[in-house]
Amino acid sequence: MNVTPASESLEHDDKMTQHLPWISQLLFLFLVQTTGSFAFTSLVSGLTRTAVFLVVLPLITTLLCTTDYFRMKGSIFTVVGGTFATFGSIHVLRMYVDAGWFVGPLPRDDVLTVYAAITIITVLSAGGAFVVFSSSGVIRKSRWFVVGAMTFSLIGLAVVARQSVQELSPSNLLRTIVRLEQSETKDPGAMQELSTMLAICGREADAELVFRSIVSGGDRTTGSADSSHPMDTSRFQMLPWREAFSEIAKRERLIVIMEAHNAPKHRQWIEQTLSILQSAGFRDYAAEALSESGRSLKQRGYPVPLTGFYVSDPHFGHVLRTAIDLDFDLHTYEASGSDFYQREYEQAANLAKLFSANPKLKLVVHAGYGHVFKTPDDTGQKLMAGHLWEMTGIEPYCIWQTYHSSEEVQARQLAELLEESSEPMMLVPVPNGLSDPQFQFPPGAIDAIVVHPFSVGGPSQRVHRFPTSRLRVAGTWNGSEWPVLIGAFKKPESQDSIALDQVMLRDGEKDFVLWVPSDEYEIRVFGMNGRLLSLQDYISLNSR
Repeated sequence: MNVTPASESLEHDDKMTQHLPWISQLLFLFLVQTTGSFAFTSLVSGLTRTAVFLVVLPLITTLLCTTDYFRMKGSIFTVVGGTFATFGSIHVLRMYVDAGWFVGPLPRDDVLTVYAAITIITVLSAGGAFVVFSSSGVIRKSRWFVVGAMTFSLIGLAVVARQSVQELSPSNLLRTIVRLEQSETKDPGAMQELSTMLAICGREADAELVFRSIVSGGDRTTGSADSSHPMDTSRFQMLPWREAFSEIAKRERLIVIMEAHNAPKHRQWIEQTLSILQSAGFRDYAAEALSESGRSLKQRGYPVPLTGFYVSDPHFGHVLRTAIDLDFDLHTYEASGSDFYQREYEQAANLAKLFSANPKLKLVVHAGYGHVFKTPDDTGQKLMAGHLWEMTGIEPYCIWQTYHSSEEVQARQLAELLEESSEPMMLVPVPNGLSDPQFQFPPGAIDAIVVHPFSVGGPSQRVHRFPTSRLRVAGTWNGSEWPVLIGAFKKPESQDSIALDQVMLRDGEKDFVLWVPSDEYEIRVFGMNGRLLSLQDYISLNSR
């Protein structure tokens, strides 16, 4: 029988005792970092939460490292391990509890970068505290000065980081529109941006005017110079869209719907299709240019500016809110590549993964312009819908929507077939011989066209194509500041939520109309420099 000498047993106990402080340090650091950062970041919302986290986590760690308890040999390794454990728990909590916790609604592609940057800053700050508090002489005497300097540096870094992120906030929208309009730019890219911004701000007729000038070479006063000609519309089969779309949804598994990014009426129509799709067994919705994961968006329950560029349009926000209310699974499929055709392929590949994961999937895809073409373009290259067909073996049903219709001969003829103030109708099948610029898609690329009524101009003339689903709010701006953006925001969503509806007023404009889904809203007004807080004497409303 072997007996362990008492001296060896005591030596083993001493080694265990030496390891225990490391374990207790790590657990203590993990708990303080997690609970402390959660407590402070919960006081704010949006991307401000990211900035607060950037200050709080390194500062908590630095202050702990000023104590004797954390100035043992090897404690820096404990800090590294504890910080990694903290970020691991934060990531799990954001994935399965609330995607807005700790660092706010970051785009999913940026989360790991932010984690890495804050980890490096935290370790460097802790290392600095170790050095100055373990030194002697002048360095030790100035140790709290060093900690103060580190704190102010962290605050300054957080402020710079927060300001560098250009959200499409209401004031940023106004400033961008004013800058682009004053520049009188003829650059097509800048003009397309201006058209999109105007549409987001409730000026759809103005947005179409700018878009028309792109087609006509920069002249906003003339129609588009196209080769289209009048056509005999008597042979066209124009169908009530609800009946036609219901039949499509019953028989198809993959439906791809086009939008023009400067046409809010397209998003109004897509929102209306979701309940029909749900009744037909669709449970999955994918949208272009979303930068936030579907899981994160559903957990919050409503979109914010960081959800995606085009989501700042309230009508896109309603599409997402409705999809969430109907319990759709939301998917983003945006590609990272900058090459045009490579992007088409990568978008299709991202969507095809959904079918690989669920062979019985029924999917609706919300995409812009030519992404919806399922046959090759005039260069012989496949676009997104065509690649998706090839990858999955499922032929997509592709739907086009008319836009800036009053300036193109054939599109205007189609719109004139609609009754005044009617809902859209569907043109099925697509007739041959369409020659307007917007209809020059490849043969066989499109299965149906949604024909929309004309847009109307002016903030007091705004209409909703599905008014039975909305409450009309007419109002008057009695203030003296212009331009302003007047929006209705849902109670009790956060301050950075997307508006239910909004409209920009130019110099001298006073009357406006908003369309909201219910009376659970509050009015906010924004100027070029931020929100205007005292509204009692400046806004009068009349809901009906």
